[in-house]
Amino acid sequence: MDVEEKTGSIGAQLDALIPKTLDDIIRENRDKAEIRLATKEEVCALHTSIAPGTVKKNIEDWYLINLYIKLSSQSQVILLGYIQDEGSPWITSVVTGIDLENHLITTRSGSLYAIGNRGEEEEPDSQLLATTCAVMHKWGMGPFLGVPPWFF
Repeated sequence: MDVEEKTGSIGAQLDALIPKTLDDIIRENRDKAEIRLATKEEVCALHTSIAPGTVKKNIEDWYLINLYIKLSSQSQVILLGYIQDEGSPWITSVVTGIDLENHLITTRSGSLYAIGNRGEEEEPDSQLLATTCAVMHKWGMGPFLGVPPWFF
């Protein structure tokens, strides 16, 4: 096997590890959990008025994703996006409140986030998908759900 054949097969293996969509993140035990964009109804269910306060991060190009654990019928909405002025990917703990009028989101950890522009694409990009994979491993559910092995 020459170098080009080896490189091609390694490239194909790496490409297979990179999720292309949120649905491509969970690769095992799909009957136990799913991850997808949050629906309008799920976002509306979290709508509340949020008082201005100390903002932890300003998030741009954001998406609200839903991690649904089927065994417990537990639905968790999470904010995913980029830190304004840094361009670093960011994912929050579970969202507890959304105030789209004031561009604010609160999370279970007690953090307050300011949100700017919503992501324009139908799906988060590969950097945000890889961040989601890494966090799912950090939360301990990655191996069980066959999440690609991305870490940071």
